[in-house]
Amino acid sequence: MLEDSLPLAPPSRAALWGELRVLRDLALMLPALHQSVPVTARLTAASPVLVLPGYGAGDASTYPLRRHLARHGVRCEGWGLGMNRA
Repeated sequence: MLEDSLPLAPPSRAALWGELRVLRDLALMLPALHQSVPVTARLTAASPVLVLPGYGAGDASTYPLRRHLARHGVRCEGWGLGMNRA
């Protein structure tokens, strides 16, 4: 640690509890993944889709999306480069 820098304060309890909203968001998202959504003619097995993870994430984070697309006949691939640091 640099001498001139101050140590970071831990997050407040309210901020930590706010992180639990991911559970609510997940609960809201799961039913939508199981609905039968028609895929347009543009997204077919002949049209591969490359699914890119968000910054700081890897292919594991895009697995639910890729699985959903595959169920609808879309050929999709993860990017296969580990954690996205770009």
